[in-house]
Amino acid sequence: MTRESFDDQKDKLLQELKQIEEFRRGTINKFYRKCGKKRCVCTTEGHPGHGPQITLTYSDQGRTRGRNLPTHGAVELAMQQLHNRKKFVDWAKRWRDLNEKISDHKLEEVLSGKESKSGTAEKKPRRRSSKRSHGRSRD
Repeated sequence: MTRESFDDQKDKLLQELKQIEEFRRGTINKFYRKCGKKRCVCTTEGHPGHGPQITLTYSDQGRTRGRNLPTHGAVELAMQQLHNRKKFVDWAKRWRDLNEKISDHKLEEVLSGKESKSGTAEKKPRRRSSKRSHGRSRD
């Protein structure tokens, strides 16, 4: 592959990144709860409980955090943000793979003796002999 085709692929991926809207990590959960009041209908056998209650849960610095999603609009928005995160994760994998291909290509150029665009391989600096004088005169 040529340098131009790598640049074209990078440009294409960067354009894709610009199209990904805001995203978040987490999971949407739906559950029913018993309130604990002795005379409430939720205490009867077979009753699922109050709800559904929909929450967004995510991990933050090792702790599970939750956020209530009380409206249909909030649920839809959170679901779209989670979907956008999947798009971003997929994009990041393709970005990594492309950069590994570019790195492999550059490494192959160096190993085969071809010069890369970034410059030629530098020679090692010559070592100075430790027996040389450092400019001091002996009296």
